[in-house]
Amino acid sequence: MAQSRETRPARKRRYTAADYAEALRAARGLISVAARRLGVSRRAVYNAIERHKVVAEALDEARETVIDTAEGQLFMHVANGNLKAVMFLLRTLGKSRGYVDAREQRISGSLDLTRLTDEQLEALAAGKPLDG
Repeated sequence: MAQSRETRPARKRRYTAADYAEALRAARGLISVAARRLGVSRRAVYNAIERHKVVAEALDEARETVIDTAEGQLFMHVANGNLKAVMFLLRTLGKSRGYVDAREQRISGSLDLTRLTDEQLEALAAGKPLDG
């Protein structure tokens, strides 16, 4: 028995890679927002990113633009003397000049994590030094 037009499910629109790329740019790289704009699932957006280079590039471009905007705001706050902004900038961008957190540890060589106890792994994850 054939379904009438009123009871047939609506066909979903098939979007092109360019549609996904534009949605990601408009959403500033936010996957959920791009999915809502298109009326598709987040998984559909992730699939398009995996399948189409132009969509992956649009995501990278959008996120880089957001980072550039945030950096601009950070630099503005540094210029205005905001102490928290100054400290953050020095801890992140000033590492090569010695501005590092005292808690930061650098490990050279390799570490076999399979030989550590659960307690040692928890300490390592918390940034604490490993015992002997």
